[in-house]
Order: sequence, then C-alpha cells, then structure tokens
Amino acid sequence: MRIEIKRVDNKLLFIKDNEIIYWGGLILKGLKNFRQLNKSDTLISEIKFKFRFPFKLIYNICLTRQQRQISLVYKNIFKPCFTCNDNLNNYELIPHKGLKTSIFKNGKQIGYYEHKKIEYMGKNVIFLIIDKEFEQDIIFSFILAIEGDFKNDYSTVSFDIGNFGPEIKPFDNNWRPL
Repeated sequence: MRIEIKRVDNKLLFIKDNEIIYWGGLILKGLKNFRQLNKSDTLISEIKFKFRFPFKLIYNICLTRQQRQISLVYKNIFKPCFTCNDNLNNYELIPHKGLKTSIFKNGKQIGYYEHKKIEYMGKNVIFLIIDKEFEQDIIFSFILAIEGDFKNDYSTVSFDIGNFGPEIKPFDNNWRPL
C-alpha cells in the first residue's frame, strides 16, 4: 500500500487514492505545545515531546480511541533509532543513509517511508510504503511525532540530501509489502 504524506502549512496530510484519510498538526495551549492526529473530526492521538539529559528524546503518545499510552523513544544519537515497546508489540523506526526510514514490528519489516529529494515552495512530500494490514493510528502517530517539526520553508526549491551518518543497518532493497 502506498500513502502520500504532504506537509501543507502547519499540517501533515495522509493521502490515499487522492483522499485525505488522516491529518495532524501542531497545537498550542498556553506555553505548552503538542501534536494531534485526527481522522475527519475525530481525535486519534495527542503527542507530547520530552527531552531528558543526555540526548534522550521521548514522544509520549496518547491513543484516544484505544485509551492507552505509548512512548516512542529516540535511542542512539550516533546510530539513530526510534523504539516503542508497548505491552502488545515492539516497534522500531530505523533511519538509513539517504532519505528512507524502515518500520519494524516485532522484528519484522512492515514498511518504510521516503522523503522526496526536491521540494517546491516548502511543500515537503513523504511516501509511505507499507503492508496492507497495519495499525494506522500507531504508525501515523509515529510519523507525525518524528516528521512533524512544521518548519516554514517557502524557498522556491530546496534539496534534501537525507541522512549521511552511520546507520544501525542498511536499507533492505529487496523488501516488498504484503
């Protein structure tokens, strides 16, 4: 399955077959800010960011429909990896050299997403390639947490060179979605 994720102003739009299926954005309440993922007008998740010294980033995700809390943790500054261990599953998101990030569930790859190399007028586009059966609320919340920085870059053209540092493991070019 292929899903296009477009950054438009301060929102990420999750688009399948030219239809917006989810959207997420940055919410400001007083001095606090957090991200919200929505499906139509239904709140799916709230994501709050925490920083712990030294170099530990935590995204606390409240899945409102499932009434449960999970945490996405940035593990290694030198070989980046995001992990989430809830009582049901173990997820890993592993950025690779270049523009791809693999998504694993219980040690098995279920998908990846890739940034476009060239952006026009700040319209960042990400392509998600994933198995047909996946937990949309969780995976879309992870992507919103990691990619929802909402920088306003309205350059006419910009180039994304991606990651160029060390990686935990190389991207598997032979992987195909189920």
